[in-house]
Amino acid sequence: MTLEEELEQDEGYSQFPYRDSVRSVEHPEGIWTVGIGRNLEEVGIYHDEAIFMLRNDISKRRFQLEQKLKYWSLLPGDIQEVLINMSFMGVGRLMGFTEMLKAVAKIDREGMAKEMMDSLWADQVKGRAVRLKNKILSGGVK
Repeated sequence: MTLEEELEQDEGYSQFPYRDSVRSVEHPEGIWTVGIGRNLEEVGIYHDEAIFMLRNDISKRRFQLEQKLKYWSLLPGDIQEVLINMSFMGVGRLMGFTEMLKAVAKIDREGMAKEMMDSLWADQVKGRAVRLKNKILSGGVK
């Protein structure tokens, strides 16, 4: 058995954070752990790991959006990027932007921007929404 296999057997695998069973005075409820024994409180995740996970998340969201929006391949790249960015609220929540998605289907940039900004999401993310709106209205030109 390799060291990796041994550690996976001993530590187990968890997709979601959990409190480790090892307790101490400093951590009476256990330490937040994820993956295969990753101590989130002392180690966390490194930037290169975060970028790796981000790339995976972008790829998965792109695939999900391709499945949900039959016109995906017809959309300009900047609109695809904005939708992927917005999908970090959850693809299901993004699908709730029905009026915005109607504008997207017609590649109606003004309508998309208006519907983006007329939302609780825009109130919550503030500058991010303004930046994404401007990206849509500029056609992706910086």
